[in-house]
Amino acid sequence: MNLASISGTIQEWIRTAQELFDGLGQFGGILLLILILWIGKFVVKAIGKVVEKALSKTSIDDKIAAKFGHDTNVTSGIVGFVKALLMLFILIIGLGAAKLDVVSEPLNDLLGKVLGFLPNLLVAGILGYIIVLIAGLVKKLLSDILNASKLDEKLGSVAGTTPVSNSLVTAAYAFILLLCAPAVLDVLKIDAISVPIKGIVAAIIASVPKILIAGVLIAVGCFIGSIAKKLVSNLLDGTNVNSFPAKIGMNVPTTGSRSISSVAGTVVMISVVVLTLTAAINQLGIEILSKASEGLYTGYFNILLALIILAGGLIASRFAYDNLVGGNATLAKVAKYAIITVTTVVALNRTGI
Repeated sequence: MNLASISGTIQEWIRTAQELFDGLGQFGGILLLILILWIGKFVVKAIGKVVEKALSKTSIDDKIAAKFGHDTNVTSGIVGFVKALLMLFILIIGLGAAKLDVVSEPLNDLLGKVLGFLPNLLVAGILGYIIVLIAGLVKKLLSDILNASKLDEKLGSVAGTTPVSNSLVTAAYAFILLLCAPAVLDVLKIDAISVPIKGIVAAIIASVPKILIAGVLIAVGCFIGSIAKKLVSNLLDGTNVNSFPAKIGMNVPTTGSRSISSVAGTVVMISVVVLTLTAAINQLGIEILSKASEGLYTGYFNILLALIILAGGLIASRFAYDNLVGGNATLAKVAKYAIITVTTVVALNRTGI
């Protein structure tokens, strides 16, 4: 028995039922609709069980869960879709048998659009699955390469944090999916969704070279800053600058991270990083970030200059006090606090406060 004969048999049954219920008038049509829906409910339920049993044999849920790393319920989704489609089809048949064409025609158009969309959805699903497989292969290959290179060990990954290699692998996987997303959307032919997303993907892809350049600039800045810190610290250590505070009566550590040479080296390193960070942000070409980086650059160096002025004022006030206290203690205190006050005002003015 082929599909045409089945369709013919169903139509013959419907015509027979119409003849039986026509004698009841409009009320007969309503009863016929209810009868068709009632019978259709059992038919849909039976077909749903057959589809569910067939899908369970394929272990599709387990395979997809293994692929994506989390539990899925694809079987229920497919069964629900098939049952809803069949129920819509039976509803259209019932409305037609009840001669309610005003209601059945729009539903018939909807069913036609859904059936017309199914081939596109099927092709898009197959293409999407292939893309996921390719992205998964690239992810595994890249993961093996990074593990073999011992990148995390070289970068000194800290226990309890996400390894750098994992972040790079995940980023590569996501980038491949993002790169191929427009192809899947084109198959679906839903311009209202595909056009905006394709524009977003194109913008992101166009930004990738800028992001890479910005990343290189930041890495280079950190490297140069680290070298500059060591150079400045060693140079100041050689000039014995750490002993200068003790000569004017100030209690400042001569060794360690709080010594003048170490602090000066750290300031130089941070300054270099701020400069390269500003250049990297400007390289992205995002106006709002560029304005923010200009504020960061200006604010940092204003505050740095204010701190230098304040430090100079403290040293000058101590020096003035030590030289005047022997002759006139009151004058020494006045000079000390006057210098601190003036330098504090100048420093605050420099910061814009």
